[in-house]
Amino acid sequence: MPGIRSCRLYFSEHVGLNGPAGGVAVIGALRFPKVFGLVLTTFLVIQPALAQSVKILNVGDSDVAGHNGYASYRYDLWFLLRQAGYDVDFVGRVARPISVVNADLYPRFEEYDNHFEGRYGLLSQQISQFASTYVEAGDPDIVMFLGSHDICEFGGSAPSLIQLNLGNMIDNMRAVNPDLHFLLGQIYPWEIPSCDPDAPNIIPEFNQRIASVAGARDSSNSRVIVVDHYSGFNYATMFDGNAFHANRQGEMFMASNWFDALEDIIPLVEPEEETISINAGLNDAWFDPTTPGQGFFITVFPNSTSIFLAWFTYDTERPAPEVAANLGEPGHRWLTAFGTYSENSAVLEIELTSGGIFNEPQPMPVQAGDGEILLEFHGCNSGTITFNIDSIDQQGVIPIERIALDNVAACESTQ
Repeated sequence: MPGIRSCRLYFSEHVGLNGPAGGVAVIGALRFPKVFGLVLTTFLVIQPALAQSVKILNVGDSDVAGHNGYASYRYDLWFLLRQAGYDVDFVGRVARPISVVNADLYPRFEEYDNHFEGRYGLLSQQISQFASTYVEAGDPDIVMFLGSHDICEFGGSAPSLIQLNLGNMIDNMRAVNPDLHFLLGQIYPWEIPSCDPDAPNIIPEFNQRIASVAGARDSSNSRVIVVDHYSGFNYATMFDGNAFHANRQGEMFMASNWFDALEDIIPLVEPEEETISINAGLNDAWFDPTTPGQGFFITVFPNSTSIFLAWFTYDTERPAPEVAANLGEPGHRWLTAFGTYSENSAVLEIELTSGGIFNEPQPMPVQAGDGEILLEFHGCNSGTITFNIDSIDQQGVIPIERIALDNVAACESTQ
């Protein structure tokens, strides 16, 4: 599945993280600062989510909000979903300011959708009390709950309270929208004597009660699914004893668990894609708004049912500072691809061109095959590029949209 492959690709970029001191290398983004001399300043910020986005509400305590410099699992989950091609909108009235997170751990913090409902110390009873307000304000399709502060406040009574209050939360939210889907997170293991010294013994029962709520409330039109963050959580490497929360490895572990569950739930609420046949109205410059200085020129040739694609991107690593170039900068890379199309998709062979000199016929450049691209259009302003580049053993999925909307009408008129 593209989503699973995307998840693996994302976390392959994070090898070597060890707690809060680890670095983050989030897969980079696609944006054209100039096209044919036109400065596209309107695309220097992330564009708002489209109206048909799947709306996801993250609700809970500091495990959702983030704490002591950490941004929570929501950061990694957002980029996993976007990289997999999902059109999602994180909703909520709260947005954590960048000033309270460790910028070195979250280099693209200002780019992701940082909205949620929750705060440090929020109890399940309070969440239940304001549940209908959360839904009325955000109009979500999916609600994701994670919270453990009941254990700090009520100790051994917390399992009974979470079962009662989570059931009430779901009922109160369904009173506003009976078609909501729910993901209930079971909490990871932790040991905080200042909170409750018996927490290691309370947490398994706490998680079992969460599973009981899901079993009692699950229905075909409003799924209630448990997401297990307890099994496989390595307390020694995924927990920050100073911050009393999951560290970067723990956040990515949880993000992967949420992502796997959402891949099953999102199709239940994802709007149907409009049908489209490839046509010359798709000729344009395309990009992914989450990435800077990269993108695609796509040209359709209807008479031969073929497509040419030029991909402007960068190398997988930045060149050394001493590397120089006479024109442009050493990190720039461009690839071309060509192939035939059928209905809304095309399989294109990637070619690398090398050996030429600026504006000179000699030496003759050399072209070599280097993988393939599956280009799919889901509408006149949306598509995905699934790529496999042999020479660098890289695969992934890039969601694309037009830089300008001038040719959308021409595309729509042919449908």
